[in-house]
Amino acid sequence: MERPGGEAFQIPGVDGAPVFSPDNRWIAYTRATRPERLPRELSPLERRFKGRIYDWMNVRSDGRGYLPDPRDPAASPPSELYVVSRDGGTPRQLTHLGVDVWGPAWRPDSAALAFVADSHQRDEYSYERADLWTAVLDGTVHRLTDDGFEHDSPAWSPDGRSLVFRRRQSLSQIIQAKVNHGAAVDLYRISATGGDLSNLTAEWDLIPDPPIWSPDGRFVYFAAAVGGDTQLFRTPSGGGAVEQLTRGERALRAAAKTTSQIR
Repeated sequence: MERPGGEAFQIPGVDGAPVFSPDNRWIAYTRATRPERLPRELSPLERRFKGRIYDWMNVRSDGRGYLPDPRDPAASPPSELYVVSRDGGTPRQLTHLGVDVWGPAWRPDSAALAFVADSHQRDEYSYERADLWTAVLDGTVHRLTDDGFEHDSPAWSPDGRSLVFRRRQSLSQIIQAKVNHGAAVDLYRISATGGDLSNLTAEWDLIPDPPIWSPDGRFVYFAAAVGGDTQLFRTPSGGGAVEQLTRGERALRAAAKTTSQIR
């Protein structure tokens, strides 16, 4: 809709949850995309064998029966990232990763997006370990992390030079380390071109919700559960102590939707 109470109109080509660019010219969304592939010729053994072999645990689902083979992109099409003009038109596919893409976030200048994707998604011997990626509107895709950790919720700095995100050990790392407990969830900062990571919450022992930058780029705000309540916190974007901003009985909602209300 153009404005509250205005006339609704349909944007052709968008069939996923829309993420509008800051300049209101583009819409990003993800869509299940069946990859193009040539039919594979069956081996003599495959032609003779009529049974089924399962290596994955989740082979059945209530009400759905046997699930598509998650190792096969044709059987379980990946959600790829698309952009289309706000006025409609032909959508443009930005990613061809063959695995699910999620969490797209526009750079402030509307010329690029950050997103999350697990390149090991189809490896049945690997647990979730999603990484950070960026894509510019011409389709150039750049991978920012590949360290075996699980990453999510990227947020661009106001100047578009940095990203803050959540990071934690993957289950595969925990099993390999032979520990009997999970790992901390922390907020990290990285340059938009990649490089070293900076832990912003290393000395803080709660679990942060997705982060958001202050308009001036000085602070990173986030919510966290404290004894059954949800409180608001912030930390300097360049590193420093975490400060609790709210107290008492409260349950914050959608704290990371807008920076215009953060002062």
